This record gives sequence, structure tokens and C-alpha cells, in this order.
Amino acid sequence: DEAFAAYIAHRAIKKNWGRLTKKNWVGGWNRLQTGGFNTEKKLSEVTETYLLECLNAIRKNFRFKTLEKDCKNFVQMYNYWWNKGVFEINALKECVFPEAKNDYGETIEGGKEKETEIVTEEQFLEAMEYVTIFEDGGNVSKQHQALFAYWYFTGARKRDPIGDMWDDLNDDWTTIKRFCIKRKKKLKHRSPIHYKLRPYLKAWHDEVVKEKGEATGPIFPYLREVDGSAVYNWYF
Repeated sequence: DEAFAAYIAHRAIKKNWGRLTKKNWVGGWNRLQTGGFNTEKKLSEVTETYLLECLNAIRKNFRFKTLEKDCKNFVQMYNYWWNKGVFEINALKECVFPEAKNDYGETIEGGKEKETEIVTEEQFLEAMEYVTIFEDGGNVSKQHQALFAYWYFTGARKRDPIGDMWDDLNDDWTTIKRFCIKRKKKLKHRSPIHYKLRPYLKAWHDEVVKEKGEATGPIFPYLREVDGSAVYNWYF
């Protein structure tokens, strides 16, 4: 328990964790304890069999991906202390949480499946008309239209575009080097730009060029002027 608490405190500072990231790690640790993990157990006494037994004990209560992530997080914490020389033998070096299959080869899932509502393009266009995207004076904000379309067509998180620059777009605007707010860095691979997104970006780009002479810096400066709650209140 002390090793886990010390590790997440260290990582939270080093990686500048957000509140939800730390909450997820703590949640995973609590789930392991629900599975019977002894918090007084020394790390040197933890074996692969023991860790997987604790996870399997709660397999019916949680989704596979949730427990798989809990396993990865524990192994990451375990490896940190092993690299520090706290104990000699790394018993979890090859440890992964395995899938359980039914007779049809399907992954056996526990818990409730996360309900995700699929937004159709018709719903998106309707929302575009009614969402609060007007600036003072009643003029439609091209920036907000482009941002709203960007979220829909790329699937980006609310704050992901804060790190996207005009220079991240390639010459014909077919791909972009996207920023990930969770990792706080650019994604490894370029992301495609949906052809239906380009008109919104182009309209906003032309307005920026008309006003400033060129389009440089962040594509959506609005995201740098407000916090996450303000963005949510503006759109949702």
C-alpha cells in the first residue's frame, strides 16, 4: 500500500497528472483489493499467479479492458521499484491479464457495457445550427464552427486541439499532426482530415489571414483563453 501510494505521488508530479488520471490509478488499486489483494504484502512476495488470481476474482464485475489496464498499471509500479533495487527478482516481467473466451471465441465481459450514443451527421449539422456559436453582434464565429466540426470529424477530446497549430496541417490539408492533451504531446502518427471538415477549417483560415495577414500559431486560440468548464458551458 505504501509502495503504491509513493509511486503514484511520484508519477503525478513527474508527469503532471490530471485529476482523472490519478483517480483511475487509485480506482485500479481499489479494485485489486476487492479481488483479495493483501495491502500488507511485500512487493517481493507478489507473484504473477497471485496478481492474476486477484484480477480473475473480479473478472465478472468489470470490463476486460478495465482489468487489463489495472494489471498494466500495477506491473508498471512494480517495475519502478524493481529498477530502484528494492527487490532482486522481477516476477512480473512477462505478466499480462489474459482474455477469457466463451465457446464462440468471444471475450467474456463482466460489469455493464459502457453506453455510447452514436451521433449521426444529421444530428451534428442540426446541433451546428443551434449550439451557441455567435459572437457579439450576432456574427457567426468561424472559429467555433471549425472547432465544433473538428471535434466531430476527428473524434478529438474537448481540449486536444489546444496544441494543434496551422503548421501541423500538410500542404493539401489531408492530414494533421494532432496534439493529445492526455499525453501532453503530439501523436506519433499523422491523422487524416475528413474532407467534410476542410471547408470549416478553410473558412476560419481565410478569416484569420484576412485579419492578420497570415495564419500562424494555434488553430483554435479560444481554447487557450478559457478553461475546460468554460468550453463545456459554451457548447453543451
